[in-house]
Amino acid sequence: MRFLQPLGGYALPEYSCHMSSTAVEISSESDYQKSLEVDASLEVGYQSPVPTGGNASFSASAGFGRFSQEVAAKGSERFQMTSYCLQFVAGFNKGAGQKLEPVEHFAALAREVGQSKEEGQWFDFFKQYGTHFISKVHLGGKMIFEVTIDRSSLESMRSSNLDVSAAIAASFGPGSGSANVNIAMQQASKDALSKSKAETKTFVLGGLPPTTAGNDESAFGAWAATVRESPMPIRYSLREITEASSDLDPKTYADMVARYAKIEAIKAQMQAEERANSGPSSSLFPGQQLASGKTLARAGGKGVVRLSEDGYLWIEDKFGNQLWRTLGKANPGAVLKYDKTGNLLIEGPNGITWQTHTGFDTCSNAPPGKVELLDNGDFVVKSGEGTLMWSAGTAGGRKADDHAQGSGVMRDGCKPQHSDILFPGQRLWSGHSLVAGLASLRLAHTGRLILKGKNQELWNNDLRKTSGKYYLTLTKLGQLQILDADDRIVWLNGDGRQCLTKARKAQLFGDANFIVYDKQDEHIWSTDTFSSTSRIDHPEGLFGSGCKTGRRW
Repeated sequence: MRFLQPLGGYALPEYSCHMSSTAVEISSESDYQKSLEVDASLEVGYQSPVPTGGNASFSASAGFGRFSQEVAAKGSERFQMTSYCLQFVAGFNKGAGQKLEPVEHFAALAREVGQSKEEGQWFDFFKQYGTHFISKVHLGGKMIFEVTIDRSSLESMRSSNLDVSAAIAASFGPGSGSANVNIAMQQASKDALSKSKAETKTFVLGGLPPTTAGNDESAFGAWAATVRESPMPIRYSLREITEASSDLDPKTYADMVARYAKIEAIKAQMQAEERANSGPSSSLFPGQQLASGKTLARAGGKGVVRLSEDGYLWIEDKFGNQLWRTLGKANPGAVLKYDKTGNLLIEGPNGITWQTHTGFDTCSNAPPGKVELLDNGDFVVKSGEGTLMWSAGTAGGRKADDHAQGSGVMRDGCKPQHSDILFPGQRLWSGHSLVAGLASLRLAHTGRLILKGKNQELWNNDLRKTSGKYYLTLTKLGQLQILDADDRIVWLNGDGRQCLTKARKAQLFGDANFIVYDKQDEHIWSTDTFSSTSRIDHPEGLFGSGCKTGRRW
């Protein structure tokens, strides 16, 4: 090792053994997180700052979950004395990340992700390769001596003005049996601990398991002597993964890491609420669901949310009066699901029969947050940034307006980013328009879609239904659909032909042409009204080169 060094890196001996003389209380998730952070440090990148996301860094670990469950039980508290014996250190030299040759799969995926602004692609990349890579690692051993004391014993000790952490260190720390230790302090500590329901455990990482129990110097010395022959990674330094590939844009990376951290923090919040409440009470977090026959409620709140056995979602006031409900087909045995994109939906044997269309792919790329029954009786969907995406319109315990019954109300967090663009999954409701320059595309209350340029009608879909509530939407496969309040399709573009091509957007232009684009920005379909050309006699529109194959609906 003295002479052979890895290209662009180093591997060196390191001699550092130290037995801890301090007991640290680990009684909360925050304490546990801090204990983990001691062994993981972040090297500041040369390109961009790394956003933080609360306890997102460790919330996904199995150990964090197990500890959280124990904390939730609130029956005891733990104290730890952590000792280290480090033997080797290895890592990359500064700037070496750009000189290394990554494996083929990483390089190919980094090139693809580096050209993308899509959250889903970046998140998949993070799940495979992480947000950072290990730039330095210390190898050796770590010994954790753990003391667990029941809550009632702790309260008794603290009421006697005894410093529990100091008492544990005096009783179990190095030199606890020597003459140099304050005898009175040591005896008082041992007496108090002997009366408590205390359990001790010793954990080691690296080296061979100690042959004797306890935390004395002889046990530590015997274990430390074995570490050099059986070292394990103990401490890490991390760098941003952008340093491993020049194809990853640092600014986009920083933005995506911030979003990813928020989602991980939301997951941690979700897990904490589940532990505290033994399941959802007034909220649903990404991945959670409400079974048929179950309710969401708040103590002292003005409303109750209930999913009926036949698959309808009801909101009632505290007296049982109906404030709002979903419409459409029954779906016996269905569940109300808040999926990981941020979309709230009813799904069961009859498929998806209702949804809010609030997924991050349709709502300004906002990360998912939670579904919540508020104290004021409104039932809402919020993004991970806290913005309101959707609501049932039942604030104040009042019955929702007619236009909100069944579908709810899209809020500021989930409105189209552009007044001239409709993205897949977004809705243009009857009475509303897309506008670009002097051109407008309006959906009438009869379901008729009317395109005007310079105040002249140039195209319509030749549909006139009974006056009611309708909405225009663009499917992911590039088809324009108009549906009624019961989510029944009343019109399809192209006379029902479907291109089976992934759509990116539908956009109205100032020359009065309305075009649907695929992911490669090729035309799938248009009204063929460019330069304000009238196409009143062609309600089916015109398919473009992006529509490779199609079928009848």
